[in-house]
Amino acid sequence: MKRTKPRLFWQSLSLEELAEQQGVTPVEDLKEVAQLWPVDDDPDELLRFILEERRARRQVPHGRQ
Repeated sequence: MKRTKPRLFWQSLSLEELAEQQGVTPVEDLKEVAQLWPVDDDPDELLRFILEERRARRQVPHGRQ
């Protein structure tokens, strides 16, 4: 891992610096990512769930949960 000079705690890395530091590389083939998705999980159901949760959270008055 490449060493970088120390930063003050309020100074954050750019996304590019963070990706380089963590060894993140771009996805070349989406099929590789799709293989990680559980077969019995439907992406449309996940999206539906997320949208329903967001809608429900918008109806909760601020400060009450």
